[in-house]
Amino acid sequence: MIEPHPDFRKISFKINEANPDKLGLDIMCKRTEDEEDAPILYLSSAQVNILSLSIFLGTALENTDKVNTIFMDDPIQHLDSLNELSFIDLLRILAFKLGTQIIFSTHNRQFFDLCQRKLDANYHNASFIEMNYTENQL
Repeated sequence: MIEPHPDFRKISFKINEANPDKLGLDIMCKRTEDEEDAPILYLSSAQVNILSLSIFLGTALENTDKVNTIFMDDPIQHLDSLNELSFIDLLRILAFKLGTQIIFSTHNRQFFDLCQRKLDANYHNASFIEMNYTENQL
């Protein structure tokens, strides 16, 4: 649903054991079975964000038997308008077809308003909470 990259279709995860005191996880994108590259070298910031969201959502959905809720903080950083719309459609499918509760926060007013329109509480079991604060309240 979120726009895929035209060349990179598969992802692999490799444990980086270069520093035994600090293990790491490398994410690699595969062009072919033998050719893989670090996504940060070839993907735009929007594409890296889409990849991160995809990995996060895939992992979260895999574990919904324990808690059927996904929490996200500002999930749309660096997405263009088309991918924002696709992301909201994906959230709608996850929430209303798979029965997953999704809670997210955003500081992006435009995205908040768009979610309210596309996930209209009159037609969907959706709730939106708007929080305003001033510096005196901090």
